[in-house]
Amino acid sequence: QDLSKLDKKVLVEKPGRRVKGPSDTEKHVARNWFGMQSSEVDENARKTLAILANRHAIDPKRFYRKENRKTGEIPKHFQVGTVMQGATEFYSARMNRSERKSNLAEELLGDDRLRPYIKRKFSELQTTSMAHGKMANKKQQQKRMPKWRQAAEAGRKKKQKRR
Repeated sequence: QDLSKLDKKVLVEKPGRRVKGPSDTEKHVARNWFGMQSSEVDENARKTLAILANRHAIDPKRFYRKENRKTGEIPKHFQVGTVMQGATEFYSARMNRSERKSNLAEELLGDDRLRPYIKRKFSELQTTSMAHGKMANKKQQQKRMPKWRQAAEAGRKKKQKRR
């Protein structure tokens, strides 16, 4: 083989653009979030995020700063963790196995300190919805109705009562 016939130029190709595989797009790592991976959004995570967005309604005596995201919008990067007690907190801050719940919603519903407040707020909402129910809506419609129509409705009702 004669190597002298080959050109002295060496062609170097630019490396092709790297195509992202499915693993890169599924678990996107953000540099702005210190390498935090985007989490899966399942039903449990949706409920937890909804509770955190409305945490000002759960504890009225605490102030929570307003979040800078729109309502119903799910953040791309979030993590949910479990607080582990140390060995020194065995008697002071320990939760029994019966007190531990699988998610945040069950934990809030099972809290003895919050239960009376939640029950009171629920009953208040029920009474206001009953007060503004079907009959209240009819009364509002009667107020908005023109006078000539009100007189016609009253005449029809009198005729029906006579029969």
